[in-house]
Amino acid sequence: HQAQLQRADDAVARAARLLADAPTVERLEALRARNGGADGVDAQGRPYREAPDERALRVAALRAHLAAVADLDLACALRPGDMAVIKQRCMAGMALGAIARLGGDYTLARQVFRDLAKHGVSAEDVRGYLRRVLDAEQAVARFRAARVTEILADVEDLDTLVVPVGGGGLLAGILLAVKALRPDLRVIGVQAAGAPSMVRSLADGVLTRVAPSTIAEGIRVGRAGELTFEIAKALLDDSVTVTEEEITEALVQTMEKSKVVVEAGGVVGVAALMAGRIARPGRTCVVLSGGNIDINQLSRYIESGLSAAGRTHLIRLRTPDQPGQLARIADILAREKTNILDIQHYRAGWKVPVGFVDVEVLIETRTLAQAHKVEQGLLDQGMEIRGTSRD
Repeated sequence: HQAQLQRADDAVARAARLLADAPTVERLEALRARNGGADGVDAQGRPYREAPDERALRVAALRAHLAAVADLDLACALRPGDMAVIKQRCMAGMALGAIARLGGDYTLARQVFRDLAKHGVSAEDVRGYLRRVLDAEQAVARFRAARVTEILADVEDLDTLVVPVGGGGLLAGILLAVKALRPDLRVIGVQAAGAPSMVRSLADGVLTRVAPSTIAEGIRVGRAGELTFEIAKALLDDSVTVTEEEITEALVQTMEKSKVVVEAGGVVGVAALMAGRIARPGRTCVVLSGGNIDINQLSRYIESGLSAAGRTHLIRLRTPDQPGQLARIADILAREKTNILDIQHYRAGWKVPVGFVDVEVLIETRTLAQAHKVEQGLLDQGMEIRGTSRD
């Protein structure tokens, strides 16, 4: 236990030195002013492009931030009761409520703050530094350098690392660590097709804003960070997108096969592999990031995923308004060994012609092929199919 506490003290001391020596936002602004870009335009009135020395300073600040956050995270993990939390945009209500209870944007346990104070770094200094970096760049708030080294140590001969991408913070941090330790390792970024800010920016060669629309809340970002984009442009091997249906199916498959509950934005890497978006993946590791998913949304994802995988099937029928029609439908479904989950019978309303009824039945199936066989069986018996869950 004493050795564990000593490791925590050492980690805090390293973080304090990094925070003290890291380039400040004020220093970067002063450098930009000397380079003639204080107002966002150059001497010719064109949009100002960041000079190499400014970019180098930004990268130095990011590296210091990564290492400091990793050390603080390690210190918290080694001390029972210590905790590090960084607020993220587009969070689920569950996560926002938890962070509010913990006290705001960035919370460290009191003991870690006391240890930092021994090295001349106050709690407000830490909060202020991290808030400036995060607000300025959407930097790598949740990246933990130790996790990357664990992956490389645990998975031998790794060929491909697949990473979810929103604003690019997690991706940029992983790229900096991986390319320093294993330059040959492929890193693939994955975004939702409805929020492809990084993918489109990389294709255009400049930062591009999009109107995001996706169920993947954690990566629903309209514009990638400036610094994270530069890092991705320099180091990322490839980037792909996945559809909403592919995300939902990956979420359900991850729960069923791996027994892990991951938010929609965290399973896009799995979705890309399942959809065959990644060419020649080889020995692959996928980063699953985030479990901030609301229970009421989870049930909807499960229902949608089961339908897409052919595990449930909805059929809308129109039959004559005569006795025995429901029994005929049930008999056909029983012969195909399907289970009725729900059934609705509609007689009234202007949409149903006189002398007919509409029947909507939700059945449990094993595969899509079985669902098709059920439909054919109903057609063979003269039933009129008005629609299915595949329409």
